[in-house]
Amino acid sequence: MARVLVGVAAGCCLALAACGSPAERDLPSPTPTVPHVALPKPKLPWNEDFAAHIELERVSVGEQSLLLPKGIRLPDDAAVAAATEATVVLADPDPASVVRAVESSGRRSGYVEYAAYDDVTVWLGHGMVVRLEARRGAQVLAWAPESMKDAFADSH
Repeated sequence: MARVLVGVAAGCCLALAACGSPAERDLPSPTPTVPHVALPKPKLPWNEDFAAHIELERVSVGEQSLLLPKGIRLPDDAAVAAATEATVVLADPDPASVVRAVESSGRRSGYVEYAAYDDVTVWLGHGMVVRLEARRGAQVLAWAPESMKDAFADSH
């Protein structure tokens, strides 16, 4: 009797393994999860006074849709790391294409250079101040109402 039970048990195990293993082999392997940080996206930046003094346009950069100051553009392949209604943070290893794109689009759109030092350039136009700090591996484009021009141009 024990031999019969051992045989039946072994047969059941083999049958279960045979039934389960092809299906398991056909399942895709799990992919590792990547943490996702969702930034708040209010309709207007911070407050009505701030929003009333800036002109933004929705612009596509690669597959992302960003708000940028009127007329300012970034390269299509720019490595956008984060964006809000008042800043864009990029992580391009070489900032030259970002600097060229912002400078040339700003000039065409009527922005005038207000200050420049080290890796920072500040422009005025359309009632706004626009500041680009561009270093190897990290670029920050920020904007605000023109009344903040001296704070944006401060090198300290």
